[in-house]
Amino acid sequence: MATFYGTLTGKGNQLTATGTKNSGIEASVQSWHGSVTMELDEDPDGIWLTVFVDDQGSSKGGKMVFHGSIYEFKERFDSTKYAPVNWGI
Repeated sequence: MATFYGTLTGKGNQLTATGTKNSGIEASVQSWHGSVTMELDEDPDGIWLTVFVDDQGSSKGGKMVFHGSIYEFKERFDSTKYAPVNWGI
């Protein structure tokens, strides 16, 4: 049974993908100017989000800019206790 579910919408179509507890799920959105790749994985401690950013064209992966829970990721952007994000690229 799927633990993860993803949707990608492009020009005139929509694709979906699923991932299990064992496989996780990964999505990469790319342009000529860079890409963002996100992974969701699960282990006994919870579900973990990892985000990579690459400013060197349309490649998957890049520099890891975040690893933690989805809650921590949301807090990073919703809370005033964090300074503005410095992506470091």
